[in-house]
Amino acid sequence: MTAGTRLPVDLESVTYSQERLNEYFAEQSGGKRLVIVQRHGKEWLELKNAKDLSVWETILAFFGCGAASFRSVCQFCADRSLAHKNFKLMIQTYNAQHASFKQVSDVVRDVIKKDRKSLFERAFEQRNMEVLQAYRHAPWEDVKSLFINEDNSPSSILLEYTKASKMEDDLLELLLELVDRLPESQRNMVHQKADNEGRTAAIILLTKASTLTPKTLNLLRTQVNSQDSDGMTPLLLLLRRPIDALNDITAVLNLSPNLLMKDYNGQGLFHYVCRQSGSYDASVSLIIDTVKKCPPDAKEKLLRDFFAHKNEHGRSPLLQCIHDKNTTRARIMQRLRHEFDWKEDVDSDEDVDAAVSLTDSKHIWDITLGKKKGDA
Repeated sequence: MTAGTRLPVDLESVTYSQERLNEYFAEQSGGKRLVIVQRHGKEWLELKNAKDLSVWETILAFFGCGAASFRSVCQFCADRSLAHKNFKLMIQTYNAQHASFKQVSDVVRDVIKKDRKSLFERAFEQRNMEVLQAYRHAPWEDVKSLFINEDNSPSSILLEYTKASKMEDDLLELLLELVDRLPESQRNMVHQKADNEGRTAAIILLTKASTLTPKTLNLLRTQVNSQDSDGMTPLLLLLRRPIDALNDITAVLNLSPNLLMKDYNGQGLFHYVCRQSGSYDASVSLIIDTVKKCPPDAKEKLLRDFFAHKNEHGRSPLLQCIHDKNTTRARIMQRLRHEFDWKEDVDSDEDVDAAVSLTDSKHIWDITLGKKKGDA
């Protein structure tokens, strides 16, 4: 196909076959662009030199497609814009009035402002990467409207697609890249937007991933102390994982989280450390070594808040451990007592004896204290 070749276009229903599109692609010529012109009252598609301005070039420029390939321009044209009545009206107005470039720009801005989000959502749902890739090069003002509402509040688009996407999804990666293009204040607003469960995009990614990605860790830098609707912080969520998360725990600890934070049931760091299985000794050692570096008052508060805490059944961690006959938790508690030289008991002998007698769990008591009850 050469410059000046024209094809009739039905703006209401674009039905180019893949064969015809492939023909256009095969005959691509460097420096050419697909533009819309009007001849005798009919719209036509025409290949023109890139230097020739047209309303279609303007539209593409505002969508970030100015440097797009011929294939992506054709695909964008055939799949999206030509079937859209607002674009049809704009093109007809331009052709009829011979509007200046500035006037066309104003019209384009107005139309795209209203429809950019719906076009983006449709492209996202259809996994049309050629259209979505164009947003990587769009002005940040255009990207902004996807994530920032007119009242300057953050939209839910990042949360929605984070929930719907798989961790390895290239579309999710693209979405996070687009958010990164926003100014810092608006980017932070989008990142801190939470769903009804109090989860930000970073928290959702953390719970979905088997291991933290560099992108998720970067998001967590400003959210390392955030809490969901249960009061769970990123660190507590990692300690609750059913798999060993030593590397991820290390990475989150490097972000300097507040170790004194608790969930909304009053359970804190050591409660979740004691939920680790026997095969996760490295994770337990890491937490213990980290706490040892805390100031003395913070260290004592962590230990006291743990050993003195009473759950919904009125049981301390020790009594609950005896009640559950949990030898792994008993060993971790004994290790905490030993590592931090903690000798204070918060339970009376009568309560402990009653729990041991009721559950026949004297061995749990022995493990927890590292000695038998009757020893000196």
